[in-house]
Amino acid sequence: MLLWLAVVAHFSAQPFSKQNLRPFLERQEWLLRAVAALPEMEIRYPGKVYNSRREPVRFVQFIFRKVVHVLLYGTGGLLFLGAFAGSGFKSVRCLAAAVVMVAAAGAFDECRQASAEGRSGLPQDVALDLAGFLLFYAVAAVLKRKKAR
Repeated sequence: MLLWLAVVAHFSAQPFSKQNLRPFLERQEWLLRAVAALPEMEIRYPGKVYNSRREPVRFVQFIFRKVVHVLLYGTGGLLFLGAFAGSGFKSVRCLAAAVVMVAAAGAFDECRQASAEGRSGLPQDVALDLAGFLLFYAVAAVLKRKKAR
């Protein structure tokens, strides 16, 4: 869990220029063709508009970055959940404690990003982090029930 927190802290402090995927994505012709084949999509996110037709590379990069939020915090939340379960908390308390920790880590991440060049710290991303954890939690609960049968 400490390693996970260190990874989050490391990447949240990086300027956008170190995480810019544009050069890589521009070389992925197959991906750009796939995006062009889809119906036009537009996502409005605080102060910005991402359009799949007008700026496919920027659109894909935005989607990728948000998927990383879901995956990273989904995984981190399960790590917190496991740590709290191992400490003897009841399941409802484990879940509540994990939600608090994911929210705190997400808020810390966004605060650090707000001070990094070219980055922004958004409360919407903290909500996305929590949604990622809750999605992972729900999938884990379903798989656990299926395994118990």
